[in-house]
Amino acid sequence: MALHRLSGVIALVLLGVLTDSVHGKCDVGGIWQSEHGTLLTMELGVNRSIDGTYQSSEGAPKSHLLGYQQAGDSPTFGVAVKNVADPSITVITGQCFTDSYGETKLWTTWIRRGTVPTSKDEWKASLFGSVSFSKYVAKKGTAA
Repeated sequence: MALHRLSGVIALVLLGVLTDSVHGKCDVGGIWQSEHGTLLTMELGVNRSIDGTYQSSEGAPKSHLLGYQQAGDSPTFGVAVKNVADPSITVITGQCFTDSYGETKLWTTWIRRGTVPTSKDEWKASLFGSVSFSKYVAKKGTAA
């Protein structure tokens, strides 16, 4: 009877190991690309801090980003981007998911706040939307 229970426990442990190797923990570190060509490069630091760059498209100037990631298998995260191309700030928040095939995606919502000349124009200062990012795969002969 004890052997039967032990084999059941071993099977559950192996199932857990195999499941983790397929689904795994989602890691926001690395280079990510949206379907529009936006590139996020994020490095995880101490206390799950994020430091990196934001690039609206390949070849565009890189803007600095800072943020944090929460703990967990599918962590939430948030970063603020100080845009170099114009006097605006973009805040991106989202969650990292790994599907049953091991593919990792970031599902995000963003808000971009630009400057306007007067408070009468405040209504047009903010833009928002959502976009997903996949791990970046460099094309032959290019680098991020």
